Amino acid sequence: YSKMMVEFHLKIPEKRGIQKGRLVFLSFLMLEENQHESLVNGWIQMFEKEYEIYVFFDDIAIQNHEGTYFRSFCRCEEFGGMAVLHRERHRQVFGESINLEYVSGTDIRQRQQNLLNRIFEISPEIIVDVTDERMPLPYLLVKYFPVLYIPMRGFQSSMFFTKIVMEGKRAALYANRKAPMIEEKQIIEYHMGVPITVPQRVWNKAEFGWEEQDFVIVTVGTRLNYEMSEGFMREVCSWIREEKDVKWLLVGVKNVDYLKMEEDLISNGKIYFAGYQTDLAGIYGCCDVYLNPLRTGGGVSQVTAVRNGVPVLADGTVCFDMIQSLGWDNACWSLGEQMEKMKRMKRDETYRQSELQKMQQALLESDRIAESDLLLKECQRMIWEWENNQRKEGGVSD
Repeated sequence: YSKMMVEFHLKIPEKRGIQKGRLVFLSFLMLEENQHESLVNGWIQMFEKEYEIYVFFDDIAIQNHEGTYFRSFCRCEEFGGMAVLHRERHRQVFGESINLEYVSGTDIRQRQQNLLNRIFEISPEIIVDVTDERMPLPYLLVKYFPVLYIPMRGFQSSMFFTKIVMEGKRAALYANRKAPMIEEKQIIEYHMGVPITVPQRVWNKAEFGWEEQDFVIVTVGTRLNYEMSEGFMREVCSWIREEKDVKWLLVGVKNVDYLKMEEDLISNGKIYFAGYQTDLAGIYGCCDVYLNPLRTGGGVSQVTAVRNGVPVLADGTVCFDMIQSLGWDNACWSLGEQMEKMKRMKRDETYRQSELQKMQQALLESDRIAESDLLLKECQRMIWEWENNQRKEGGVSD
């Protein structure tokens, strides 16, 4: 990565004096509406309290295909690429007071140079990077500005930042032990918060051909075909086959290859593929437990489940999205533990409700932190520390 950045031969502009109160927000393209849009808007609204904000939409991506390389999304380079075609929607998301910046240029190098020039011209007090490593410049920017990195998918996918926002230091250090990339002092412990969604309508189990007394497991995800292991599915299906009144609702997928081997469970209605659903909060109204396989994703759907009365059974050994928000000690640490807890929840409603309440309590604390000014204070501390280090070192090194 760093070698490729050097090969761009980008010229570092002359550094101006830092303009206090200015913030540069490095955003991804936002070409279509998705769940990240409301999260980005939430970050902007928080920083808007203290800063004049400049949002950059860069259309350079890092793709991994037989080795990493840069690929441009650009199809109309001289006018600012694909991002500029979505100006109207960007304005609706960010509001009228935000400065929206679109970079032009005829090739990747020129576009990156122009972006670099513009950021140095603005000379912000802080840079906030939510690009999820879609923008190659943070490798250079972190040498000249304090860069706060916010992993939008809940886990780290960039290595170039001054400090990183993590859902909880305990979870972050646990994950970092498996792949050491950050120091403890770089972590800002903060909970991003997930926007509250309410049911669009009342769902019931009869819509899936089930009885009201049936115990319904729900698993949500668009990549479940390869996120759910064969061992995980075999274990769940074995229990479903034993229990007449247990059903499994799969949301976001229309089929899973392995489950073709369990065709009888599909044909007799014990497993139902619901496909993509926009009303997750509503569909949870007819579910009893959210079962999450061993994966890093599913964070938003899990939080939505707990808010709507469905406890989550997730394997924490990979440190899934929102593990801290739902309570570190509420996670399971093996498939065996997941299955044991799920079986107990089926036969003991009091236990199921007590587990749900523990998760809801953890989520309330996360929401309280998300709604506070804690991150703004941490940003100011980061800037102060960065400026002190710069004075001690006599400037930045090449």
